[in-house]
Amino acid sequence: MDLFTSMSMFKRVAEAKSFTQVAKELNTSQPTVSKHISFLEKRLQIKLLNRSTRQISLTEVGQQYYQHCSRLVDDLMEAEASVSQIKSTPTGNLRITATVLTGQHLVAPILWDFMKKYPEIKVDLILEDKFTDLVKDGIDVAIRAGELSDSSYVAKKLASCPQVLLASPEYLNKFGAPKKPRDLIKHNCLYHSIQAASQLWRFSNSKENESVRIDGHFSSNNRETLNAAALAGVGIVYTFLWSNRSQIKEGRLVPVLENYKLEPLDLFAVYQQRKYMPSKMRCLIDFLVESFNDPEYLR
Repeated sequence: MDLFTSMSMFKRVAEAKSFTQVAKELNTSQPTVSKHISFLEKRLQIKLLNRSTRQISLTEVGQQYYQHCSRLVDDLMEAEASVSQIKSTPTGNLRITATVLTGQHLVAPILWDFMKKYPEIKVDLILEDKFTDLVKDGIDVAIRAGELSDSSYVAKKLASCPQVLLASPEYLNKFGAPKKPRDLIKHNCLYHSIQAASQLWRFSNSKENESVRIDGHFSSNNRETLNAAALAGVGIVYTFLWSNRSQIKEGRLVPVLENYKLEPLDLFAVYQQRKYMPSKMRCLIDFLVESFNDPEYLR
């Protein structure tokens, strides 16, 4: 077996703690990944992993070997990346993640055009409404919104997404429309259950800035579900303007507190810090920036 391939697979298994996930990432079988790990253990005459039916963990010596493997594999990948800049046509696989709403409506359409321009790049788009560990999950680029807590990653700003406060006519007829931000305390507010500071809604007008800590009887980790709850008359939602323009135009959702400005939500392309960025990633990030810079895209 090729030693570097086995070391690369061991590195990913150690990070993902899953043979199945690594096999899926590399488009191979779980037994193949297992054979590469066994090859290393036999070659080194040491046990690298503790295996059970429920979890995988590194042995003490496996942890030391992982540190060496990680440096060697990363160094070789960066060396290849530096040389690949010379190539005219970028190739390879890209794993990208985004939330379901943003991924379906904003990211995926850009990727269709990206793949037409770079037909030799294979894209795997993972849509999940949860925090994704870029290293553990083998992600090249994550599209994330809002405040970023992990400073070990690079974050390239793509756009500032306008936000709006919306409710259905049914809800407003029943409970009345808030006149000032502080009136929201009396309303059923729909909020994101995972995103940081999702229960602190910020407003501003020509006279003042105001923050209101809201509460409500329904939350979700999926923005599309929150929008659906607002359409069903459940409560008031703080959401992207771009995702609800048609409902507003049709009168199914009504803007609330229109005299106040809401804080926009910044959208970022997030990736691991590296000295040499592979050309496939550079092309993707440049393409994302160019696409989001189009003032009509978020409209």
